[in-house]
Formats: sequence, structure tokens, C-alpha cells
Amino acid sequence: MNNLGINQGFNVHIEKGVPPGSGLGSSAASAAAAVVGVNELLGN
Repeated sequence: MNNLGINQGFNVHIEKGVPPGSGLGSSAASAAAAVVGVNELLGN
């Protein structure tokens, strides 16, 4: 965001019913979805 000249941050809270370490890729899926969401908000 610094490269875009944006000086504001984001707070993200994710609740899921998938237990950690279950092997379902829940952490990676959440991280990818967060990046996609921020890109949409920034118009990228």
C-alpha cells in the first residue's frame, strides 16, 4: 500500500468453523481471500 501512496490500514477479523491443522487449506484460503478483497477495495 505504501507503493500506492495509501496511508491507511485495514483490520481483518476472520471466523471459521474449520479447525486449524485439519489439512483443508483454511489458512491459505483466508489469506488469499483477504488479498483479493483488499485489491477490490483499492480498485486493482
